[in-house]
Amino acid sequence: MPNLAIAEERWLATWRLLSLDRARPFFPDLWIRLDGEDLFVAELRSFIDLALRSKEYHREPGSLHFRLAKWFIGNYGRTGYTYLSAWVLHIFAHGGPDRMPEKVWSSLVQHMAAKGPMPPDWISTMMEDVKRILNDRDDDLESRMEARRSSPLSAWDSQVLPIYSSNAEAIDTEIALISSYNNFLLAWSQTCAGLTYDQLRELDRRGRIVAAEIGWRDHDVPFPGNWVFDLDDLIDAAAGGKVIPLTSG
Repeated sequence: MPNLAIAEERWLATWRLLSLDRARPFFPDLWIRLDGEDLFVAELRSFIDLALRSKEYHREPGSLHFRLAKWFIGNYGRTGYTYLSAWVLHIFAHGGPDRMPEKVWSSLVQHMAAKGPMPPDWISTMMEDVKRILNDRDDDLESRMEARRSSPLSAWDSQVLPIYSSNAEAIDTEIALISSYNNFLLAWSQTCAGLTYDQLRELDRRGRIVAAEIGWRDHDVPFPGNWVFDLDDLIDAAAGGKVIPLTSG
């Protein structure tokens, strides 16, 4: 049976992230695109601020999430909430095993590409293509983040981050981590989406050989591409720049 308290805390951490000025310039990288973004953030903060002053924020995270979920559905509909719920489950990185397939394979791609030619030839070519696209995306992200690192925290962020014993560096790391995993998914989708099952099996075999060479355990390597079954809609929305539309007002 799932730990509902952990799920509520995960949602609370998501709402907190989406309220931060530090995160807003990177919403597209995080795969959060909302119609009426200014209004969304302002109203979200009003809920959080009231909950902080009433102590509900710490004592009753489930109660706060209930009210925020109803508010979000009222603005963005069930379809919008379904997207956000999938984002919280599969895209938000909150520690532990979160996004382990992307973590493993984004690293394996780098190692496999660095090895140079390996049989069959298409694997080497494809891993080099994934690496190139991923690194280009990550370099662009890093340059934009670097330009903002020296910026002081806003008044809102200065109020909210200490609650989690957090700071600008920690939130920048969180944003960069989520965004880089997203970049990997887009790079993989752009180059590997058409692979057959047999090709994926061969890629898995080669990946496990490389993993063993760098000291990883065999069971730490997930089958490549399994993430598409949970993430296809999110990847398609991100690749197409889809915005979650307002359904009210």
